[in-house]
Amino acid sequence: IISDNYPGVVKGRYESKLSFQTGGKILSREVQKGTFVRAGEILMTVDARDALQQFNAGEAQVESARTQLNLAKSNLERYEQLFHENAISAAMLDQYKTNYDNAVAAYNSAVAQAEQTKNNLNYTQLLANADGVISEVFAEVGQVVSAGQTVLTLIQTNELEVEIDIPENKLSAVAEGKNAEVTFW
Repeated sequence: IISDNYPGVVKGRYESKLSFQTGGKILSREVQKGTFVRAGEILMTVDARDALQQFNAGEAQVESARTQLNLAKSNLERYEQLFHENAISAAMLDQYKTNYDNAVAAYNSAVAQAEQTKNNLNYTQLLANADGVISEVFAEVGQVVSAGQTVLTLIQTNELEVEIDIPENKLSAVAEGKNAEVTFW
């Protein structure tokens, strides 16, 4: 055992800079510096009103696109029947097929955008990604933050490291595999 004493720092091997995936005004902060948290625990919440409005607008766009798709489908079926009766040209039928294809694409796009706004609604709560200790708090209730802005730092406690400074003239006394005792103040 090494008989000398050296100052050091205990650190987490893994440290996460946590941020919201959507911006907004922080409504609650459930943790303080030094708080131990479990994975999945709610750490902070931003105002969901804007995300909810975007979600509602996305749902309305899906409904509008669905209506346009139904109309395009009805027109295509009607004009296919007219084409089979030789009442219209192939060029006119192609135009209605193109309108239908555009309506399908617009509907799929609206559905994808609605899914994204639904995700944004879920991103209004910041959750712990692992068990650990909050080491830094960079945002407060009432503050408006943007997506990706670091608001907390989480040190994962499943793997810790001890970093000590040993004088160069004492390095020969330290070798891998030798026992060392670590004590805390």
